[in-house]
Amino acid sequence: MLIYWFVVGSIVGSFLNVMVERTVSHQNFIVGRSHCSRCRVTLKWYELIPIVSYLIQLGKCRKCKVHLPFHLFYFECTTALTFTLFPPINLSNGKNLCLLLLIQISATFDLLTYHFPLPNSVISLALAVTISSQSFAIIFLEILCYLILIIINQHAHLIGDGDLDLFLILTIAHGILLTNLVILIGSLLAIIYSFIMTKHVIAFVPFIYTALLIVLI
Repeated sequence: MLIYWFVVGSIVGSFLNVMVERTVSHQNFIVGRSHCSRCRVTLKWYELIPIVSYLIQLGKCRKCKVHLPFHLFYFECTTALTFTLFPPINLSNGKNLCLLLLIQISATFDLLTYHFPLPNSVISLALAVTISSQSFAIIFLEILCYLILIIINQHAHLIGDGDLDLFLILTIAHGILLTNLVILIGSLLAIIYSFIMTKHVIAFVPFIYTALLIVLI
């Protein structure tokens, strides 16, 4: 069954990649054949197999040989992993899976545009509340602390407001200890990446998403 959910997850991940990329470029992600974003050649059926086609083509377009974005392959793999971690065979797994998928969507948007849609955060927050085992009093205090941090951040500009949204969502869903561990690992990954790629501005949510998967594994 793990293989089954891995395959299903990779297919879902491929669709989510298309959905986000076409949304960013203001294209319809429901209709229309998949194509290379550079040379516009329509992809053959064997180029649409999640994970496998990227490896077979060595991450390049069949026609123009341009390098395909690595995040396409990466998010197909991580979605496949999330489906094996939380196969939707019961309500609890289903809610955790949906939250991870929403965070992945936020990570993809953040990677491409350095922000992600507010409705995604609102839905994720509502889902996190249903997942949480904490009392409503604790959740209320966490939201209060979040609002205080938002006010401080408006003046200090220490971090993106979207990052704070995600920290609140993780804190409500999984608790402060796990969230702190995720932030620590995500920050280390981001620092290593920035040194390797010599980038001064990076999207932080993909690293938080990766760190969350590491902790959950």
